[in-house]
Amino acid sequence: MLAQLRDSIVPTPLSDLAIRDTIAAIAKDPAYTRAVGQSLWDRFQRFIVDQFERLFEAVSEVPFGRTVVIVLVILAVALVLARLLMGIVAERKAGNSDNRAAASTRRTAQLADAERLASNGEYTAAAHVLFAVVLAAGGARGEFRVHPSKTLGDYAREIRRRATGWQQPFAAFRHRFDRAMYGDAACSAEDYQGLLTDVQAMLTRDRAA
Repeated sequence: MLAQLRDSIVPTPLSDLAIRDTIAAIAKDPAYTRAVGQSLWDRFQRFIVDQFERLFEAVSEVPFGRTVVIVLVILAVALVLARLLMGIVAERKAGNSDNRAAASTRRTAQLADAERLASNGEYTAAAHVLFAVVLAAGGARGEFRVHPSKTLGDYAREIRRRATGWQQPFAAFRHRFDRAMYGDAACSAEDYQGLLTDVQAMLTRDRAA
């Protein structure tokens, strides 16, 4: 009788599938679904809070102790944020300075190429180099957006909308360039000198801006 009773209360062994289903159901519980990063962050927050609580308890007997601690913490956080901000600003300024220096070096090289071509009598090629200088400088300055499909007229309209110091020298450059490139006569030494004068006027305004 006792043996029969014992056999009746012995649990039936679970199958492998039932065990896996049980483990999966437990794992789906929110208490077990936190990411490792989230768990570490929670522990770090708890650690910081515990340290502040201990600090507040230590200064609880000091007049204005809690207030002093809070002010010191705020100042420390403000100093850290200010240092980070200063680092970001300094890095951006350094990057902008490097970009301007690289653009100035490239522009100087292009102008030297134009002068070399002109000295060999290749005024049309030299004029195209000056055109490239104008596009690069105008795009960097924000006078217009450079695009291969745009004409000098398109760029001139954008400059007029801005109404900056580039308007007059660019209009002169456009007139000379269209006449030299698309007129009956080829680009002459006089045309090139006029284009160079217009470019130098725009670059001077670019440096002053």
